[in-house]
Amino acid sequence: MFVASVGLCALFAFLSLATQVEGLVGANGILPAGPWLEVVSQNLGVERLWRLPTIFYVDASDTTLVAACWLGVVASVVVMSGRFECAALIACYVLYLSISVAGRNFLAYQWDILLLEVLVVAALVAPSSRSAPPIAKWLVRLVLFKLMFSSGWAKLASGDEAWRELGALFVHYETQPLPTPLAWYAHHLPLWFHRASVVGVFVIQLVAPFGVFGPRRVRYVAVALLAALQILIALTGNYCFFNLLALALCVGVLDDGVVARAIPSTLRARLEAPSPAVVDRRYRARVIATWVVIALNVIPLSDLFFGYGALPEAFDPIVSKVRAFRLVNGYGLFAVMTTDRPEIVIEGSLDGEHWEPYELPAKPGREDRVPPFVAPHQPRLDWQLWFAALTFPRREVWLSNLLDRLLEGSPQVMGLFDDPPFDGAPPRFVRARRFDYRFTSPEARERTGDWWRRIETGIYFPSRP
Repeated sequence: MFVASVGLCALFAFLSLATQVEGLVGANGILPAGPWLEVVSQNLGVERLWRLPTIFYVDASDTTLVAACWLGVVASVVVMSGRFECAALIACYVLYLSISVAGRNFLAYQWDILLLEVLVVAALVAPSSRSAPPIAKWLVRLVLFKLMFSSGWAKLASGDEAWRELGALFVHYETQPLPTPLAWYAHHLPLWFHRASVVGVFVIQLVAPFGVFGPRRVRYVAVALLAALQILIALTGNYCFFNLLALALCVGVLDDGVVARAIPSTLRARLEAPSPAVVDRRYRARVIATWVVIALNVIPLSDLFFGYGALPEAFDPIVSKVRAFRLVNGYGLFAVMTTDRPEIVIEGSLDGEHWEPYELPAKPGREDRVPPFVAPHQPRLDWQLWFAALTFPRREVWLSNLLDRLLEGSPQVMGLFDDPPFDGAPPRFVRARRFDYRFTSPEARERTGDWWRRIETGIYFPSRP
């Protein structure tokens, strides 16, 4: 079930990318992968295979990019089918790593590297027809521990005032990238509840992870707490397949007997118990590979506790390759809480006087727009614009490219928006304005029906023909 759950997460990831990859990094996309990879090849030569590993050096056309996504879908389904899991998981890893490298800004999220790491772990646990090496099961626990504990430790180590004073959740629900409708209700809960929730987050992320290494009952309590936190996060925020992937790790920490009791008896009767482990060359290779992966985790753990690059310089060649292939990774979600919600609103015009907004599928736009549920899909342009609004235009070259593609009328980029104006025809002028968004009060929402209130704070990108 753990391996199948990982396959399900990979399926969602590839399906989500298949609908966006042309607009994001295709030939007519925002950050075309082809020209960039040609420059990388010219500058790095053979070294590129170790520093930026991707299969798209051979061909980065739209057809190849889309085909890679759909091949990933097929490989994910094979993983879920329970046959040839190991080979299918390796195929998913190679494809997703290649797309991640080619995707640059748009595939640089922590759940992207988490998926790659968990695919490797699942490949060491599979195939399900034989018992996995006991050490592989401990690797699953290690990854779950690292993910959860690192996220809690990063909040403390950052020294962020919002976390230190237990006020992070006063603003989190309305300032997170893509809230759900339930986030509006959560935001208006009493302040004492928000403070208590922050204490609960620290307990779950800093104490419960140690329980995954404990005896059975302790482990079950730890998994219950960690899973409950993930479910609550998923209810109030759209974090694509991240919460499902964390829950898959929780499943991998449970014992077979517990999982068996949680599924229908008719299905339970059809499942075969894993055969006893056969100690052959393949089994020994998996054991050795698992120990290597466990040892490599010293890299992110040393970064976490002692700072980035804490290992001696003698380890630099190994560290650089491990990071390039995303084999083991460090995590630290929401280490610093965003207290404001600036939003970039892109507008187009045919005459330079009358402007129409380009609405995105999951971002706040109109004040009366209901925050949607879109997970496990990740609209990556929506996410990227959330980060861009927190910085300066000169740091976001891709955003200038986005405006150019709108002026050109790129159908692939237009497809990233929700019902573009002018019937999809290119505008003559584009601009980007910045607004500050906040949730409305219960009284204001009852009176106006608006979920958001916004105030313009200036021009982000001036009008360009």
